[in-house]
Amino acid sequence: AEGADSRKHRQEKIFSEIDKVRQRRHDRELHFEEVERQRAEESRTREQENFEEWARKEEEFHLQQQRQRSAIRLVEGRERPVDVLAKNLLLFGLTEEEKRDRAKVKYREKYNALDELETLEAELEEPHVFLRDLKLAELEELLADVETFRTLEREAAVAASREDGGEAKRRADDGENPVLRYWDSLRLVTADEIEYVKTGGAGGAHASVVEDIHKMFEGQSAEALKKMRGEVEGKLGRGRSAGPKFDDGGVIDTDYWQMVLNQLNVH
Repeated sequence: AEGADSRKHRQEKIFSEIDKVRQRRHDRELHFEEVERQRAEESRTREQENFEEWARKEEEFHLQQQRQRSAIRLVEGRERPVDVLAKNLLLFGLTEEEKRDRAKVKYREKYNALDELETLEAELEEPHVFLRDLKLAELEELLADVETFRTLEREAAVAASREDGGEAKRRADDGENPVLRYWDSLRLVTADEIEYVKTGGAGGAHASVVEDIHKMFEGQSAEALKKMRGEVEGKLGRGRSAGPKFDDGGVIDTDYWQMVLNQLNVH
């Protein structure tokens, strides 16, 4: 009996050691899998960071090329309407960071139109006054050019936001980026001028509606206009839902209130 108990004890000890070996092997496998998972995650993170850096530089390059083309046309005296409207931004719109980046570049192009542009005078005419001298075809071309500038500026801002935790994108979405705000407003003003020309100019229906809308703004403080904007956005929010929507005045005319909002944005 004592021999049997001894053998049983040895067997239990052997099985226990086997279980411990299996557990250690299992723990090592789990540890190895976790290490591999962390390595893969770090590799994906590095790849993502490299891609985002590449994307940012790519957007900056396209924007810089667009600015350079515009500056060249201005310097050579063959400017298009969009170049005239971009002129002051090209002269004064570079951020301090952009100025530092340009100063750090070791290789300089033999001919940099943005540098040459500094010999020209600033554009003093208000954009809406400048637009009044353009024909319909010129306005439609301008709208397309403005959209190109606007898209490139926004994409560059979004790409930059990947490095600052989304701050640049937030500023762009909230209208805090002055360059984007300028192009957004210019797009609205140009589209409005196109509609003005298409509907008969000063004696047309569009001009009459815009005149009535502007009378709503007369004598209003900045705070009152801000409140008005919130109310108009509220109407548009309800009006865009499925089916006809109503307020105290009846069915919401979304086309009219969108026009009011557009005029408010550039007022």
